[in-house]
Amino acid sequence: LNLTRNEADTRDLLQELFVSLARHPDRMAGVRVPRAFLFRLAHNLAMDHLRSRNSRDRAHEAAGQARIDLFNLPANPDDAAYAEALSAALGELPPDQRAVVHLKLWEGMTLESIGQTLEISPNTAASRYRYGLEKLRLLLRPLYDQLGGTDTDYFDSASGLRGRKGSLYEGGIRVPAIISWKGRITAGQSTDTLSGFEDWVPTLLELLDASEATPKNIDGVSHANELLGKPSKHRKRFLYREFAGYGGWQGVWHDRFKAVRNNLDKGPQTWELYDLREDPRELTNVAAKARLVVSDFDSYANRQHKPSKDFPLKGLGDKAQ
Repeated sequence: LNLTRNEADTRDLLQELFVSLARHPDRMAGVRVPRAFLFRLAHNLAMDHLRSRNSRDRAHEAAGQARIDLFNLPANPDDAAYAEALSAALGELPPDQRAVVHLKLWEGMTLESIGQTLEISPNTAASRYRYGLEKLRLLLRPLYDQLGGTDTDYFDSASGLRGRKGSLYEGGIRVPAIISWKGRITAGQSTDTLSGFEDWVPTLLELLDASEATPKNIDGVSHANELLGKPSKHRKRFLYREFAGYGGWQGVWHDRFKAVRNNLDKGPQTWELYDLREDPRELTNVAAKARLVVSDFDSYANRQHKPSKDFPLKGLGDKAQ
C-alpha cells in the first residue's frame, strides 16, 4: 500500500502473488527467509505495476479523488493529524525510497535484509533510507511546529505567537511569570523585562534580603526591582538559548531584537532577526536591514556556545562522540 497508494490495486497484486505461489509452490523451495522473499516478490509486482502507463494514470486519478489512509487514525487529535500527515508525506516519496523507508520503519528490517529483499546493495538501501527520511522531515516539520505535543490551536496556548514546543520562536519558549506575594508585591502591575529561569535564584535571594548568598559566576540576574515596582537594572541584558534537539536551535534576545536560527543539525545556518516590539509574531525577518545588529548577536552567541560531544550542534562545528 505504501508503494501503490491504492488499496484496490494492492489487494489485486497480493492476490496475484499468492495465486502464483499456489500454482507454483516449488518457488518457495530452498528459501531461507520466507518473509524477505515474499517482500521481494510483492515489491517487484508493485514496481511493475507502477511502470505501467494505465496503472500510473489510474493511481493519479485516484490520488486526486480520495485520501489514502495507511493508519487507523487514533482518538487523540494530535496523533490523528500526525498519522494523516505521515500518510500523505510517504506518498510524496519516490517509490524506491518509500519501499526502503517502509521496510525499515514498519517491518523492522535491517539495511542488509532490505538490500537482499529489493535486490540492491546495502549502501544503496542506506542512501535511499537517508534521503527518504530527510524528505519526510521537511514535509512534516510544519506540522510538528504547529502541534508541539498538545492541542495548541484549541487552547490557543501560544496566543497567536509563531512556533510551538521544541521551537525557539516566541510561541515555543515565551511564557508568562505570574507572581503573588501579599504585602511585598503590588497586585496588578506588569513588566516586559527579559528574564529566564536562571534568574530565579538571585531574584528570590534578593527578595529575602540574602543577596550575599547568591552563587558566584552564575548567568542569572535579580529582577527583584521589577517585582517591587522599582526601575529595572537589567533591561539591556542579553539572553541566550540553544538546544540540539528538534533540529538544533540558537536564539539571542537583547532589548527589542531577537535573533534565531534552526536546522543546525544539518550544518551552518543564517540568522533570522525580528523586532519583537513591532513584530511580536515574528512575521518579518529584518536581518538584511540590520546587519550590524546581526553581527553583534552572532558574536555574543559564539562567546556563549560551548561545544558538546553529548549534545552537538553540527552547524557550529561540534563533533559527536
